[in-house]
Amino acid sequence: MGFLKLSVFPLVLAFSCFSDKKTGLSQNYDVRSSVEEKYKMQQHTIEHPQSNQQDEDDQQAFFHQTAENRQREQNHNLLTLISVYNRDYEFPEWVIKYSKTPQYTEDCKATKIYVSGTTNDIDKDLIYKLAEEREPVNIGWSFRPYNKSDLYAYFGWKYSFYTKYYNKHKKLAPNIAVFCKTPESGNYGDGMPRINIINVIGYAFDDKNQPDYKYFKSLTAKDQEKEIKKRYYEVFEKIYQCCIDHKFKCIVFSLFGANNFAKEYWNDSKKGIRKIWLNVFNDSLKVWSSVLKANGLGQIAFCGDDGTPEELKSIIKNYGFSNIELSKKSRYVPGLWQNKYLSETLTEMKYVLIVNAWDPHSIIGNGNGGDNSIDGFVGRSTAVSALGWPLSNYYMYEENNIIRVKSK
Repeated sequence: MGFLKLSVFPLVLAFSCFSDKKTGLSQNYDVRSSVEEKYKMQQHTIEHPQSNQQDEDDQQAFFHQTAENRQREQNHNLLTLISVYNRDYEFPEWVIKYSKTPQYTEDCKATKIYVSGTTNDIDKDLIYKLAEEREPVNIGWSFRPYNKSDLYAYFGWKYSFYTKYYNKHKKLAPNIAVFCKTPESGNYGDGMPRINIINVIGYAFDDKNQPDYKYFKSLTAKDQEKEIKKRYYEVFEKIYQCCIDHKFKCIVFSLFGANNFAKEYWNDSKKGIRKIWLNVFNDSLKVWSSVLKANGLGQIAFCGDDGTPEELKSIIKNYGFSNIELSKKSRYVPGLWQNKYLSETLTEMKYVLIVNAWDPHSIIGNGNGGDNSIDGFVGRSTAVSALGWPLSNYYMYEENNIIRVKSK
């Protein structure tokens, strides 16, 4: 049973771009068309600066109407989404109130999708589908506490596009990461701090039915580890590019993909994936360290049970960074960001990038209050679920918010 059935649904529907329950992709493409139309009008203004007053009035009316409709539709989609979750797994209710505020609009504009490659490598519609078509919750592949029939009726899918893509093509869809500036614990008013989170996706070996497991297992023994390393390297590159884009001074890593996701890996389970992860961390930092330092990065920390793995301390030092050992309270969410400064350092949280271990299938935050992973703790404490989903953040459809990372 879903979290709640909305008696307001038909009323809200009147303001929405939904024409019936089974809209899904048609609605998404309407949103994209609206964004493209906005850019055409902006371009017209640039090319014809002497446009008459009527043109200017029309443009202002268009932008005002688009902004009003955008907020109504985003809020409607969010209300509909929360109704699909089973109770105790939904994102925080304060996120709904926040989504109606001017602060939400400003925070939406900061969201970026990071993807490896160039414009010619990956079609933008594929990127949008990967961000849009997500399951509310997917824990360990088989546990999905949401109403699949309602998800399909309201949005047009039951399961993730990542799974659909693998089933059709027998290869993995592109790996994306989503950066958000988010309030925490309902503190979203003017002047309240924002937390910088990049939500990255490790590879899922926690169940033999996972697309990742099936894909890598299908490769020859010689190619398996090589391909895993290559793909993890690209995940690290997204983190580094985000850090450079925002001039962050500190990165707080999680061991994304090297804990719960690794338990069914055929080559020594978690130890096998962790060994790959540590090697790729070294290889990627070797290539990116100079440009990272040139753009202000000086500190690296790790959250989670053990803090910085012993094997990484010398690597961090060798490349000229300071390893920040977080206090026990500060290794966990939300203690990680509940002070102005990161743990005992003098680095303000606005200069800190936190790496969340996300999932290829779920809305960011996954099972939230019913999920004891770092993703669940991030979800229950922030608004990443809304800010990082295109149907509740239409700014993600603006093409300049897709950041393509060329591999070094």
